[in-house]
Parts: sequence; C-alpha cells; structure tokens
Amino acid sequence: AFTEPDDRPRYVPVNFSEILAKYWDYARHHHKGALVEQIVIKALMREHWINKPIRELCRADIMEFRDRRLLSVKPDTFKRQLNIIRSASRMASEEWGWICTRVLFDRIKLPKQDEKQIRRIDPKTENILLRGAANLQNPFIHPLIVIAIETGLRRSEMLRLTLGDWEKENALLHASATKNGRCRSIPLSDRATRTLHKLYKAHANKLFPITPNSVNLNFQRLKRNTGLHWIRFHDLRHEAISRFFEYGLSIAEVRSISGHKDLSQLQNYVLIDEERVKRLISGQ
Repeated sequence: AFTEPDDRPRYVPVNFSEILAKYWDYARHHHKGALVEQIVIKALMREHWINKPIRELCRADIMEFRDRRLLSVKPDTFKRQLNIIRSASRMASEEWGWICTRVLFDRIKLPKQDEKQIRRIDPKTENILLRGAANLQNPFIHPLIVIAIETGLRRSEMLRLTLGDWEKENALLHASATKNGRCRSIPLSDRATRTLHKLYKAHANKLFPITPNSVNLNFQRLKRNTGLHWIRFHDLRHEAISRFFEYGLSIAEVRSISGHKDLSQLQNYVLIDEERVKRLISGQ
C-alpha cells in the first residue's frame, strides 16, 4: 500500500496568532464551551508574544506572560487560559501537521493555590439568596438557582436546556449537552417541577434564555446585595449533591444524576453537615 513519506515539508505558521485563529475556527463549530474559549482567545490575541515570528518565540516569552498574568488572575484562571494554548498547539502539531512550539508550553510551573473552603448552603442562606434573586431585574436568576440546587446541574448544562429536554409527564430533565458528553436524566422534585411550570412559555425554545455572561454579572450583583461574598454559583451544585446523599441515595444513584465519571471527583462534592452529624451522634 502507498504511504506518504514522513519527511515531507511541514507548514510553518507565521506566528502563534495564526494557530489560535485556525483553532478558534474549529472550536466555534465543535466545542460546547466555545463562548468561553472565544473570550480567552480574544484576550490572548492582544498579547505581544502571540504575534512574534514563530521561530523567534522562546520560553522566556511564555514565562514573562505567565508571571505578568499571575499578578492579576488566580492560578486556576491562568491554567484555563494555558489549557487553550496547549490545545491549540497540540492540534496544530498532531492534526494539521504544522511545525509548532508545543515544547514551550510543557512543564510550565504554576503556584499552588490554597484549597478554597466550601461551605454548605443552609436553609437560612438559601432564603437570603433567593429573596435577593427575586429582587433582581433579570427574572431567570431565581429559577436558575432553584433548579441548580434541586438537580445539581452545571450552569452551562442548564443554559442549554430546551423545552424538548423537559419530560413533564414523568418529571424528568434530560441533559444531553453535558460537560463529559454523556447524556443523563435527572428526576425532578416537586419544587423543581413547580419552578419549571412557572418558567414555561409555549413559544420559547430554551428554558433559560440567558447568556453565561448575564448569569455571571447578575450573580455577582446578587452577592453584593446579600452580603454573601463567599458563595460561588458552582457551590449550588456542591449543595445539591450533598443533599442527594442526605436523602439516602446510593453512590451509583447520585453518580447517575451528577454525571461524574470518576468516583474520587464525586467525593470532592460531598460536604458533610457537621451540625446534623452532631445531632445524630448525640441522639438529639
């Protein structure tokens, strides 16, 4: 059989900006998180090293970029940006056959970030959060919070839900556009069902016609208004999963709802209600 020679000439991109542009053209059609990637890529396009000739790009450029970015963003934020850079360079090298600078982005050390303490969202905190959400101009934040706490769905998964994903007769939500690509069905509580019925509009396709950026801006405003500065939107998912275990669901049942592939990852979402444990032990 005929095989192409391995020593055929490989294309040399002008700069890393050319790599990112081609990567974005692919990502916007195939990646579920393309909107987030677009924001990062637009910011990267303003970097000096991105437009430097590819053969002149050196590790010092990347180190300078890292050190400067870490002055204004957290390590986790920079890591997400770096992952996009690494994905673009890997695709250029392995899939397009371009001469790329993948080695420059390998073994880049990042400072360890102190593990953020995650707190339970007790009934009092939840009430404060929901009262504050009801006072926001955007009417979708309140139901979004309720569905997050009741289902454990990620923000991105909820924003992709359509009317066709809601099986009213059996009180189920079908999440097909998930982070790991696996479809899953989430049983709805009475509270979640009531919330969706209030939200329901026959003429609308999306259950939550709101952008990720709008959710973020409104949630930041909600935190300021309520004084709950410590809470993150993702904490709602932590709380939901912790409650599933308290309801008596098995690990397999919770896993089927949460969508975790790795049990060790699921364990990270389980937050023990220490006061409840004390009451159980003391027999109160």
